[in-house]
Amino acid sequence: MARLETIDGGWLELTPTAYQFETDRAEDTHDRNWLWVEFAAELGPQLQVKRRADPAFLTWELVHLVEACRSIIPSELPTRVLDGLEPNLVIDVLDLGDEEYTLAVGAALSFAPHRREPFDQPFEARFQVRKRDLSAFVDQLEGELRLFPPR
Repeated sequence: MARLETIDGGWLELTPTAYQFETDRAEDTHDRNWLWVEFAAELGPQLQVKRRADPAFLTWELVHLVEACRSIIPSELPTRVLDGLEPNLVIDVLDLGDEEYTLAVGAALSFAPHRREPFDQPFEARFQVRKRDLSAFVDQLEGELRLFPPR
C-alpha cells in the first residue's frame, strides 16, 4: 500500500493488487497491462472514500506518476502527475513551497465517494503535503509496482 499523508491529517492510499487479465486471456497490450487498484481517501469533507477496487490504471500510468512526482519542475506548475485513460483519479501539483506541495485530487467514476450527475464529474480536494511525505508515497508505490511490471 502506498499512503500519502497530508499536513492537516488527511490521507490517500493507492494499492495495485493484480493484473485484470492473465496474459493468455489478454487480447492486446492494453488488456495485458490493466491493474486492479484499491483506492481510499480521507481528504476533508469534500473527498472521503472508503476502500474501492477497480481495474483503474494501466501499469505505465502508475509508472508515470512515480516519474512525474520525482521530476517536478517549479516553473512548470501547475502540472498533472496522474491522469489515466479511465478518469477514476487525477492528481495535480498546483504549487511548491519551501518544504511542501499543494496538490489537487479529483476522484470520479468508481472512485467517487458517491454517484453524481454527470457520472464522470470528479469530486475534488486540495491539500498540502510535505515533500518528504510525497517522496515516501512515491517510493512505496514504486515498490508495489515491482510486482506488476508492464508486460
